[in-house]
Amino acid sequence: MYIDSNIFICAYLNQDKAGAKAREFIKKIIAGEQHSVTSCLALDEVAYVVSEKKGSDFAARVWSNILSIQNLKLLPIDEKVARRVPQFLKSGLMPRDALHAAAMQEHGISVILSFDKDFDSIKSITRKEL
Repeated sequence: MYIDSNIFICAYLNQDKAGAKAREFIKKIIAGEQHSVTSCLALDEVAYVVSEKKGSDFAARVWSNILSIQNLKLLPIDEKVARRVPQFLKSGLMPRDALHAAAMQEHGISVILSFDKDFDSIKSITRKEL
């Protein structure tokens, strides 16, 4: 399962029910109960939002914390992925979401955990929420 940046953002910034659910899900990854993937692109998005809200020191800690999750694999965003992006742009996804979708497709992943309903328009992707 691919973890979208908004799950991490929610876990680190939200103190509501959604934030609690996101933190519980991340604990499952840490415990080895859920093997998941994301990408450096997602880390970039998380760091950007978190730094805007809580500053660069906090963003650096969040980045390091995410990288330290042993059962979370980072997928590369490389030329193979980049070549898949246009099909997702034509489907109406914004460029960053198209990169996420292309990385998923390149690595044979069809499920994304995300609050972003734009992924629902892509037939090859099943979006789940917490």
